[in-house]
Amino acid sequence: MNKENKSKEIMNERNEKNENEKNENGKNLNEKNVIKGSREIEEAVLQAAEYSNKEKQRLARRMCFLFACGLTAFTIYLVMVYLGVENTPGIQEDLASAALGFAYGIMLCGVLYTSGRLARFKEAKRRFKMQLMNK
Repeated sequence: MNKENKSKEIMNERNEKNENEKNENGKNLNEKNVIKGSREIEEAVLQAAEYSNKEKQRLARRMCFLFACGLTAFTIYLVMVYLGVENTPGIQEDLASAALGFAYGIMLCGVLYTSGRLARFKEAKRRFKMQLMNK
C-alpha cells in the first residue's frame, strides 16, 4: 500500500509540473497526452507493485512450509534422542542423522532468506544458466 501511495504522489507531482507548463495562449501543453500517459504509467507501477507483493507472498508460503518440515524433522530427532535410539546402528541411526541434517539445512535456508543472500544466489543461478545456454 505504501508503494501505491508513493506512485500516486509521483504521478500527481508530474501532473502538476505539466499543468504549470503553459504556452503563450495559456493552455496546457499536450494536456490529453499527459493525462493519458500518466494513467498508463500509474497502472504499470501499480501492476509492478502487485506482482512484487504476490511474489513475496508466494515465497513466504514456501518458507513457512519448509520451516514446518524442519520443525517436524527436528522433533523426530529429539524424540529419538529421548528414547535413546539415535546411536543404535541401522535404520534408527540413519533416520536420526537424516532428520538432524534436514532440520539444519532448513535453518540455513531460513537464514539465507531473511538475510537477503538468497536473492543473490538466485541471481547467480540465473546468470549461470544463461552462460550454459549460450555455449
